[in-house]
Amino acid sequence: MTTSPTVSSTQQIPATAVGLQLHGNVKSVAKLWAFALAWNLFITGFYFLSHRDPAHSPPFWPFAPFFCLGGVVVLLAIYVTISRRRFGPSTFELQSAAAVPGGLITGMVRIPKPMIVRVGVHLRLACVRGDIVTFADNDTQVQENVVLWEEHRMLDRFAPGAEVSEIPVYFRIPRDAKLSDQTQSAGRIFWRLDVKAKTSGINYFASFVVPVVVGQVPQNLATISDPAASMQSPQPARRQAMDQHIHFTPLAGGGCQCELTAARGKLPAFIFAILGIFFLAVGVILFVSRAHGPDFLGTAFGAIGIIYAIISILPGAFCIGLAAWILLEQATIVIRRGSLSVHTKVLMINRQHQLRAADVQDITMKIEGQVNDHPLYSIEAIRPKDKPLRLCGLIREKGDAQWLAEEFKKSLFQK
Repeated sequence: MTTSPTVSSTQQIPATAVGLQLHGNVKSVAKLWAFALAWNLFITGFYFLSHRDPAHSPPFWPFAPFFCLGGVVVLLAIYVTISRRRFGPSTFELQSAAAVPGGLITGMVRIPKPMIVRVGVHLRLACVRGDIVTFADNDTQVQENVVLWEEHRMLDRFAPGAEVSEIPVYFRIPRDAKLSDQTQSAGRIFWRLDVKAKTSGINYFASFVVPVVVGQVPQNLATISDPAASMQSPQPARRQAMDQHIHFTPLAGGGCQCELTAARGKLPAFIFAILGIFFLAVGVILFVSRAHGPDFLGTAFGAIGIIYAIISILPGAFCIGLAAWILLEQATIVIRRGSLSVHTKVLMINRQHQLRAADVQDITMKIEGQVNDHPLYSIEAIRPKDKPLRLCGLIREKGDAQWLAEEFKKSLFQK
């Protein structure tokens, strides 16, 4: 049985820290500093322990990625600490009686110390599932946040040089939205409001967990005004995707062609490459620092070291290969005269599919993965008699994916 919290007509929600969003409360900043200290002490200690025997000491370069990561974590902790002191603890004042499916999340973000916005304020509302991942020891658990739905708004009409201490918020919640749920043993469902802005100094970021509960949609929903509308520039008719790696071309006589070039997945490719380098470095360290000796024990422990090195090197090589695949993937979709063709290419590997409009029920977008809590979208052709066909993917912006899916549908099902 699912239980949901209730909210009052006006609710003050403090900034919080969820997943990797660390610009929240004092406790989250302290945890970040504790992790930075523990990581650097561990790597430093392991490095000196591995150099006790000068004759078989590994070189420095396999340890370099770990020391670099430790330095990055320290810099992040310094940045978060300065940001916390610069803006103070932000709060979100939820104005609606209750955030319910089909209703609204509206209110005001209040910042104790005003900021001067350079570009605009980016708002993001996301429904997130926190999956609990248990490691092989059945004792260590971490929470992996999976984004199920998101919506974005950009408020870019603040007066130049104005000091901003209040940010209006207005989002419509889908009617089929999942409820906030803290009772699931394998994870939890929560709704998060992210607010970020580039300022004249340290950039601003805050996260707020907003409960979405069971309730009636307000009868005056249509009359509730959008307080953020005056802060948002009108959206012009879209003719191209925002991503420079996506090129859309209308064809004469109807139809379209869309080319998705390589390198549009730079960020996930970079993360997989870092993971690959990490595992390869561990494998090299294990291989170089393995036990040596003429006796049986020395030979046995040396063989065990080689086995562990291979176990580490294999996933490292897989991550490097996957990074190269993501980085180099290209796709071309051509739709004309009621037919659809998809051509994907990675180096010398080519795949092609062709469909008729009669074989396609719908064209939709979906979240196919995520990088640091930000979804990547794909577009699929729904086939009633077969599994969906992936037309393209690695699309970073939800607006681009929505627009492409609609253009593909209009071109395929045009009369």
